[in-house]
Amino acid sequence: MRSAQASVVEIEKGKRYRVFVEAGRDPLTGKRKRISRQIRGSRKDAERLRVQLLAEIGEPDVAARPMTLHAFWESVYLPSCKERLRPNTVEGYEKDYGQLILPHLGGMKLSDVTPIAVERMLFKLKESRRFPAYKILRQILSKAVKVGAVATNACKAVDVPKRSAYRPVTLTAKQAAAYISHFRGTESEKAVLLALGGGFRRSELCALEWGDLADDGTVSVTHALTVAYNVPHDDAPKTPFSERKVHLPSGISRRLNELRPESNEGTIVSSDGLPVHPEAVSKKYRAEQKGLPEGVPRIPLKDLRHTSLTLTLESGADILAVSRRAGHANISITSAYYLRPHEHVDVSAAEGLDSALFG
Repeated sequence: MRSAQASVVEIEKGKRYRVFVEAGRDPLTGKRKRISRQIRGSRKDAERLRVQLLAEIGEPDVAARPMTLHAFWESVYLPSCKERLRPNTVEGYEKDYGQLILPHLGGMKLSDVTPIAVERMLFKLKESRRFPAYKILRQILSKAVKVGAVATNACKAVDVPKRSAYRPVTLTAKQAAAYISHFRGTESEKAVLLALGGGFRRSELCALEWGDLADDGTVSVTHALTVAYNVPHDDAPKTPFSERKVHLPSGISRRLNELRPESNEGTIVSSDGLPVHPEAVSKKYRAEQKGLPEGVPRIPLKDLRHTSLTLTLESGADILAVSRRAGHANISITSAYYLRPHEHVDVSAAEGLDSALFG
């Protein structure tokens, strides 16, 4: 009889779970061995029930078997990620694990993944890759502790590597206006207008339909087009705060209404109204950047979102309003990663201080 497979499925967020144990068929009786039970409580309670059911079905607890890190990843951690996370998030975890963890620690027993072993692995990696490696390994070991496969998480005894912060290039208002002028009439125009005017994520603007754009320039964000394993998926917004309404600048709203088809149906960013692969949108945008005026920086599509939020803040908007406009859960995310005020803002601040001090 093959080894039993157990899984925990969340039914009601943080409150109710169903635990499944499937062990195939007994080779002697042919009887299928399967248990399914529901439990109210925390995920930790559900994990305890999972271990209990494994024992009832005659399968030893994972902690009783000498298991390598890779075996734990395949049999426990990765399946749990697939149950509760978005496909594109799982894809990112698989990529980081396969490139950063597997070659160094994959064949090692879980009990042998000590702080020293973690330190040695991190030392072998490029500095920019150390934090992603630490992050995914800490998550894996945290799960191993939770299910009783190891007693402690070795990563907690290791100094957290320095995180490489992404530094976007943002446009000034004059440069942003040059973008709007340059892309007028191109296939990328609508994507540029939405990114600069609403600060939308690429996944959001690729999912926007003409019906989401009201005549008064209000855009309703209710879903997103994410990519996992190179396949686009219609998905929910990234966070609960990502489902929102955004008011576009009147000039951008007028231009989009000029481009609106008579049928008022289909997606906005594609020329035929059909869903388009987000990477295809970025590729077309990069190709059409050629010919921008000299001195105007060529920036990635995602940096137009950063530009939009930065210009909104510089225009005098409250940071909380900017955060809600961005669809962030809190203002710390907005201020830490998305706002890059330009030099003229500091000049204005100095002039204001000069006026206060010297009249």
